[in-house]
Amino acid sequence: MDPVSHVAFGRTLIALTRPGSTASGTIGAAMLGSLTPDIDAAFMPFGWDRYLRVHEIGTHSILGALACAALTAGVIWPARRETRFTWLLGGAAIAALGHLALDVVSGAALRLFWPFADRHVTLPLVAMADPILLSLLVAGVIALIAAGRHRQRLAAGIALAVVGLFLSVKGMLALNALHAYESARPTETVDARVVEAGWATMRDWTVFDRTESEVRAWRVKAGSPGADLLLHWPRPRLDGLVAASTAWPTVRNFQRPHDLQLVTIAAQTDGHVTVLWSDLRFCSDARDRPSPGDQPVLLGDDGRRMACALWFGGEADADGRLVRQIVRVGTWVQTRK
Repeated sequence: MDPVSHVAFGRTLIALTRPGSTASGTIGAAMLGSLTPDIDAAFMPFGWDRYLRVHEIGTHSILGALACAALTAGVIWPARRETRFTWLLGGAAIAALGHLALDVVSGAALRLFWPFADRHVTLPLVAMADPILLSLLVAGVIALIAAGRHRQRLAAGIALAVVGLFLSVKGMLALNALHAYESARPTETVDARVVEAGWATMRDWTVFDRTESEVRAWRVKAGSPGADLLLHWPRPRLDGLVAASTAWPTVRNFQRPHDLQLVTIAAQTDGHVTVLWSDLRFCSDARDRPSPGDQPVLLGDDGRRMACALWFGGEADADGRLVRQIVRVGTWVQTRK
């Protein structure tokens, strides 16, 4: 979820507490605490693959969020000693846990109970940075300001009730859309599935799934029968250099949180071979687009082309030894030995 939504949600949550606990510094602790789980972005310069693997655990687990809250309170307390440390800690903890809740309803798959349990938790009701939810949260903060100090709890309660009603409606629509997907898809076994809500829409979702032979993307709409097959691509064959690449650190980091895997392999003029992995969620049909130049693409036997925004892998020499690891984020390329 976007930073504005996180801060607005944290500010609204802290307004529900008793008036004394919102003394000077506590509101600041809540607003800062609502952002601190995203300090794992510090891993990005050292490898986007490392960041993606860490993002679903660490600061985005309940234990990690509470550690972020303690860090936030410790940073603010020296400048706000007139405020009880427990109030600072409580405000930051409420907001940090609220950060996780917003990420989950935005479709992020988090291992909330890491390191004690490995189960992913997600509830894809809205898209990341969804403008409808953002507008409701910002309107709630404006209502808090307009209500004044003595009626903030009432204003916060109403604002959160409106957000809860919106998410409840989205939940019912999501169930309807998933029923349409289940009714429309063939009966073969699906061994992995990811659902993403459409951006700035009440009724649209994309369902990604994986069968024994391929990965697919379906568009479904609540209230409409059937589902539209947007993309499908064969699953990688795990042999030769493709199989060997699964031991490379970039590929291991990528595969841990991604189930809809695709792979491209290309020979270089110097005799080296590049193997790059991606996930169907990062890809789109490139059949009618201009050639992407030096950008990797997936090429199908039927002439189809698919471009992906993220790639993870490396370059091997003629003997199959890893020469360098590669991560591509759009046109940005990260390499390491």
